[in-house]
Amino acid sequence: GRRYNDAKFYHVEPELLIQAGAPVFLTEELPIENNNRDYVRGTVAMAKEPGASVSSATDFYICLTELVLEGEFSIFGMVVKGMDVADKIVKGDKITLATIRTKD
Repeated sequence: GRRYNDAKFYHVEPELLIQAGAPVFLTEELPIENNNRDYVRGTVAMAKEPGASVSSATDFYICLTELVLEGEFSIFGMVVKGMDVADKIVKGDKITLATIRTKD
């Protein structure tokens, strides 16, 4: 989670998605994992360049609505509280503290 402290939301499409990345550039790339889940409101997934066969290791997005993406992006989480806050994010807003919890 600390990797995302101070990350900025640099891509915002109101009512569609918000995207942020770690402030420290990493050259890592991750294989895309198609986990056959739907991209519903609150889905958190790794971002990638259009047409790329790998995901970014630092950039992610949050769905503000259901999206049809055909398994192109690796889903790794779900926002369980605070979507009302996500809906208000604008370009340039920062993540002050990122906390990642596993499901018990």
